[in-house]
Amino acid sequence: MTRRWLMMLTVLTLVVAPVIPVRASVISPEGYAPNSWQGRVQSPGEAGAWQAEYYANRSLRGEPVLRRDDPTIDFRWGHGSPGPEVPADGFSVRWTRTVTLEPGTYRFTVTADDGVRLRVNGQPVIDSWVDQPLTAHSGTVYVSGDAHVELEYYENREVAAVALAWQPEPATRVEGAVEAVLAYWSAVNEREYARAYRLWADGGARSGQTLEAFTAGFADTVEVTVLLGRVDERDDGSVTVPVTLMAVANVPGSPTRPQRLQLYRGTYTLRAIGGTWRIAGARIVEVSPHTALPREVSNPLALLRGYFEAINSGELGRAYTSWGRIGEASVQSFAAFRAGFEVTKGVEVYYGEPEEGAAAGSVYARVPVVIMADEPGGMRRAFCGSYTLRRANVPPFDRFGWRIDRADIVEVDPVPVDREALERLLGGGCGAQARALER
Repeated sequence: MTRRWLMMLTVLTLVVAPVIPVRASVISPEGYAPNSWQGRVQSPGEAGAWQAEYYANRSLRGEPVLRRDDPTIDFRWGHGSPGPEVPADGFSVRWTRTVTLEPGTYRFTVTADDGVRLRVNGQPVIDSWVDQPLTAHSGTVYVSGDAHVELEYYENREVAAVALAWQPEPATRVEGAVEAVLAYWSAVNEREYARAYRLWADGGARSGQTLEAFTAGFADTVEVTVLLGRVDERDDGSVTVPVTLMAVANVPGSPTRPQRLQLYRGTYTLRAIGGTWRIAGARIVEVSPHTALPREVSNPLALLRGYFEAINSGELGRAYTSWGRIGEASVQSFAAFRAGFEVTKGVEVYYGEPEEGAAAGSVYARVPVVIMADEPGGMRRAFCGSYTLRRANVPPFDRFGWRIDRADIVEVDPVPVDREALERLLGGGCGAQARALER
């Protein structure tokens, strides 16, 4: 089969796989309180407390030897123990808690000696599960209301300490507005209509409806997917976000509950109110479902071409929503995704033939790629692997089209310099030259 070659040049940073932007710095252990432990045994579920489970091993195995509620995570055990049941060395802890935050991007910071892992609403934010001196790690994540926070920690030997804190991360206007639109439709898909309603300005009143009427308006909605267009920052401080909305809805009044596709296009206007972005207005109109859907969702290769075209033109909202689950399949917030496009000067992308297969109500396509990135100082790096894309094959969900489901990309060395080397990589030759990207 003749291999088709496609190439395009982008002028922003290469994002080849989901990456969590984490800062880390080693700090002085001054201030330890040796042979001390903090925390108090309380009844499980006390309001505002962390549910803590302490294990007598480093890997959270088996049953906890101590369960208690910790009011805060700010411990400097030094060479001591968290409690009489827990050894001073070789223990681990899991803390969980749900906290309510104003919608926005937050920076979570964990300072620990030794290993830590932090997830917020199931999304990895910090992963440093290694022996280390007292080190501060931080990462950002967008939350739109209640946030389920899970922190895991282990102590190997000698000094033990761990502390967790978070604070709002100032967002650019584009980031704040886009995150609010994405959070709005994620809340709708999760049937959390009160949370979606509050993302409208004036406590929801700017939607022009009461909460009851707003909720009733989604009674027949099954699922909505979103594609964003070019975001515009206006002189008055507002931001406009163009959207294409594809919704599957039940046909009302039918005993057989058939479903139909609804297609909408328009623009949201957002404003920062008290430091938080809210929807201040919308001009959304329904168009015929027989209208041609955006070309980039029509086939796997078109989607990836559109993805890199969006990156090339600076339409990062459009690129982000090329990933499944309204961008969540990228395992990054939009702010983190956007932050990844700051260094690389240019990228050439070569595509191989898609390979399709079906499983469990979906069609999957694996598209081989070779990506060559130019960085400051004349450095060129090469990556190869594949993107896996997914499309539902059950009507009418199949009309949502293709989205990126995952990326399996590795760096290769040496950089391919001719067509033969590129074709060898596209044909599955990554393994011999690959070294996994550091995450």
